Amino acid sequence: MKPNTKGLYISAKPNTKPTVVEVSTIEDVYRITGWEYFDIVRLRNSETNEEADMWVDDVGLLNGSPINMVASCMCIEILRMSFHVRGDVIIFGHDGEGETTNYPQWVVDWIIGNEIVISTVIQKTKEETTSEG
Repeated sequence: MKPNTKGLYISAKPNTKPTVVEVSTIEDVYRITGWEYFDIVRLRNSETNEEADMWVDDVGLLNGSPINMVASCMCIEILRMSFHVRGDVIIFGHDGEGETTNYPQWVVDWIIGNEIVISTVIQKTKEETTSEG
C-alpha cells in the first residue's frame, strides 16, 4: 500500500454516507475501523471487468456488529451472493499484482445508481425485523 491510498469507508450505521479515508499502512486501517482481523471480498464490475476489494471485519458476526446494508446490497447485486456483511467496510482498488490502490470510481457510481435498491432492501429488512419481534 502506497502512502495516502484512498479508500471508500462505508459505515454500518444507518443513513450514513460513504466517506473517503486515506491510509498508508495496514495499521491505519485497523485504527480507523477498530477491527482485529479483516478479510477481503473481491467485487467485479460486470460491464467493465474492473475490480475492487471490499475489506470487511472478519469477526463482525461474532462480535455482534450490525449488518452493513450498503455492503450487503453490493454483494447481492454484484456478486449474486446473498449474505450479510457485518460492520464497517473499506473499499480499495488493486493493481492485479497485490498492491492496494485507490478505490475505483465505478464503486461510487454503483452506489449512487443503486440508491433505490439499497433503500428497498433496508426497508424490507426493517419490516422483517419488526415482524419477528
